[in-house]
Amino acid sequence: MDQTSNNPFKYWLDAITDHYFDYTGTSSRKEVWMFLLSAVICGLALGFVWLNLYILTGGGKVADIVVGILCYLMMFFLFTLPYIALTVRRIRDIGWSPWLILLYLVIPVNLIAFFVFACTPGRSGR
Repeated sequence: MDQTSNNPFKYWLDAITDHYFDYTGTSSRKEVWMFLLSAVICGLALGFVWLNLYILTGGGKVADIVVGILCYLMMFFLFTLPYIALTVRRIRDIGWSPWLILLYLVIPVNLIAFFVFACTPGRSGR
């Protein structure tokens, strides 16, 4: 990935096309933060669309709940699975064991682990 780009969606597109299940190699801090930024922007946009549909249809119907679940599943597959691979590559860039990704399973620790992995400079200084 070109490290000079500031478009977060280029990082997301690279993660879901070229590196969806790629656990080899490394990734930079910028890749992690830009991917997270694109996930937040897409999540907010999708939530806004779903909320407007919910309000316009009167809300509380089974179809509204199904649409919400489908939106959640779409976000899960478009962001969570590539994010796991991205984080494993980031941990490898730091020089730590990729098995540390299991810290994300411990609920009180996962946010702290994310910030440590995302903010620690890699071996190449990126």
